[in-house]
Amino acid sequence: MFAILKRQMKVLEIPDAEQTFLFGTLAAVLHIGNITFTESAEGVARITERRPLEFAAMLLGLFPGDLEMAMTSRKFISPKRGSIVARKLTREQAFSSRDALAKTIYSKVFAWLLATIN
Repeated sequence: MFAILKRQMKVLEIPDAEQTFLFGTLAAVLHIGNITFTESAEGVARITERRPLEFAAMLLGLFPGDLEMAMTSRKFISPKRGSIVARKLTREQAFSSRDALAKTIYSKVFAWLLATIN
């Protein structure tokens, strides 16, 4: 099946480098989906197993700590002070953040693929 997909991508003239990037990005989405969280006594989300995080970060060209922060905290501008404030997320919020990140990446890949084909 994979060989057929690769052959069709050649027919569509998708360069090998872009195919590699596409498959790596989709693999990263799958690894992101394998990230799970626990909650500390303070109610803060913590990643249970670092391996999926590390694989996803590597495939996306990110530092694992940056990817972890993206899923376990929120930054916003304080309306009173106008400064950037970071807030740690709960376990449930981190799961939602993880799912939103995976969905966004997948959506962007799908849009790129459609634009490339058309």
